[in-house]
Amino acid sequence: MEPDQTDPVFSAPSGGGAAAASLAAGQTVGGGRYRLKSPLGRGGMGVVWLVEDLSLGEGVALKFLLPEISHDAVALDELRREVRKSRKLTHPNIIRIHDFHEPPGETPFISMEYVSGENLNALRLKQPDRVFTWEFLAPLVRQLCDALDYAHGEKVIHRDLKPANMMLDGKGRLKLADFGIAALVSDSSSSRIAVSSPTSGTVTHMSPQQLDGGVPCAADDVYALGATLYELLTSRPPFYSGDIAHQVRTLPAKPLNEQLAENFVVNPIPPAVGAMVLACLAKDPAQRPASARTVAGRVGLALDANGSAAGVGTEFQSIRRWRKTAIAGGVAVAVMLLGIGVWPFGFRRGKTENGDATQRPANLVAATAPVPDAGWISLFDGRTLTGWDGDPRYWSVKEGAICGDLPAGIAVDDTTYLIWRGGTVADFELRLLVYFERGKSGVYYRATDRGGWKVAGYEFNFLNPRTGGLAMVSDEGGKARNLRYFEREDYARDVKPYLKEDDWNEITIRAAGNRLQHHINGHVVVDVTDTDPEARASGRLAFQLRQGRFDGATAIRFKGIRLRRLAPEAGRAK
Repeated sequence: MEPDQTDPVFSAPSGGGAAAASLAAGQTVGGGRYRLKSPLGRGGMGVVWLVEDLSLGEGVALKFLLPEISHDAVALDELRREVRKSRKLTHPNIIRIHDFHEPPGETPFISMEYVSGENLNALRLKQPDRVFTWEFLAPLVRQLCDALDYAHGEKVIHRDLKPANMMLDGKGRLKLADFGIAALVSDSSSSRIAVSSPTSGTVTHMSPQQLDGGVPCAADDVYALGATLYELLTSRPPFYSGDIAHQVRTLPAKPLNEQLAENFVVNPIPPAVGAMVLACLAKDPAQRPASARTVAGRVGLALDANGSAAGVGTEFQSIRRWRKTAIAGGVAVAVMLLGIGVWPFGFRRGKTENGDATQRPANLVAATAPVPDAGWISLFDGRTLTGWDGDPRYWSVKEGAICGDLPAGIAVDDTTYLIWRGGTVADFELRLLVYFERGKSGVYYRATDRGGWKVAGYEFNFLNPRTGGLAMVSDEGGKARNLRYFEREDYARDVKPYLKEDDWNEITIRAAGNRLQHHINGHVVVDVTDTDPEARASGRLAFQLRQGRFDGATAIRFKGIRLRRLAPEAGRAK
């Protein structure tokens, strides 16, 4: 197993047989029974090594203790008792503890099951927005609740639940590490050693009662479960800066969607899941779900009568598929984990509702299952360009609006963009207010980031008399494929009556499956289904500035920018 590599690194004791700092590959410990192969990392408890058990001929993980613990008779006695309890736990989602070893002249260590894999903390940090989707987490949460329900039935409390103590093995199963041990060691060392920070350890995941030194109980693990899911879904624990202990004791956690919006991250969370997480974080233990089984039931992950997770085989297959994709690497992994769609293209011709022939991917389907509408989030705070990336010479914030100004004669290779870096989306609805003054501009979506403030993708066009039109630019600088092009008579009939001149206009873009819609001030001006086999799109959102057609200058303003993700089945062509 892998330790939490974010915890402080310890210094090894001087003297004594196999002191942790002097361990080396090929060395034997435990009276010659174990041969060290490679270090797996360091954590708050000590250093962990992968070793070969020479008696059994198999790989085992050894956790060598902190020197402060190995020299503390009281702490060692507590640890022996905790290991005796924890080693009785036999569950497919719990890393098995084998024994506590105190070889003469050597550093004490704990032997345990070796799991080849990464912990959820490390995996989360590899995602573009540092979050997992609920679709990915759901089967893991079921397994986690199953493990906790079993352990609590055996009167064993974990006391240190956090993403770094949760791993995925080679079969895609969740494995929970350090049952009852890490917190005990942390408590023992912190009570005997002066610590420099009140937030050392994992105070971010501790219940108020655990912070106050209360008797460990299942309600502490339920709180930590809520804090863990909060972090995995929003990229941060409920409280992560300032006086964390005070906040844990006194302040309510923000709703998850508020935390996501503050971090400029789009990650739709089913309402039942958000409510469950906040319930786990209740200050009063009596207000939390009564058990891990209750947690699972509240979000439709009910365990069977024996306490086992129903449908685990199917879940393992799902996670294994994800791991294979992750090993293969690339954009598809990030897209799937964000729940924004991997698009298997099946192609057929289609028509607009007006009968105009168009081309579009027929099976633009997200790889994840449909999720409920998670509501709107704001993409612009009205004050700064936080979350956006563009050339500061041309993009700024003035009077509560994003301003794009491209003077005539400026050499920017014709076009520059302001790109939203808060995430990528495929099926969504975007609403914003636009004040278009002059020149050529547009809103790009389902776009591919081409570097250098350049994108290519679908475009909501701003160019009189073409405003509202829909084009697909497959390559920056390439020829646009017009899916809905307004001739002057079309524009005069279908668009101009709804536009406000010299005023703000409400623009809505809706992309659901194969169907794309543009709205101006509540009126649909474009409604097409595109089945072009050449269409290739990602999920970026951007605003465009382009050299004007006549005087060369472009000026446009954006504000009130809001986005919500749609269930991917919402507009798929049949």
